[in-house]
Amino acid sequence: QAVKQLLAHRLADSSSQDAKMEWYNLVEGRHDLWQGVSEPYKHMIRAFLVHFQLQILSQANQEFNFHNGSIGGWLLHEPTVTVGKLLLQPTSVSWPETLAASCTRYARLQ
Repeated sequence: QAVKQLLAHRLADSSSQDAKMEWYNLVEGRHDLWQGVSEPYKHMIRAFLVHFQLQILSQANQEFNFHNGSIGGWLLHEPTVTVGKLLLQPTSVSWPETLAASCTRYARLQ
């Protein structure tokens, strides 16, 4: 139940800054949503979130908007990108478009 609640969570929609701070608390494992998540799940989910954070930081020329972001959507984004790279898909699609498409796919699953 705790994992489901974590993955269904959306970041703050009050302001971009609030959402960004909430994101950092999640990535660092300090957010209240981690309560009740077993250590193996926490370790695995945080690894994906940290990897996603590194992807955000690697796009230094673009500012990422955390406002109302979907944790589950971003978690599903990482395997999509990794599989895409393994299949050597063309890279003509930009990073924001890839993210938007993966979040849309996640929203359809709910």
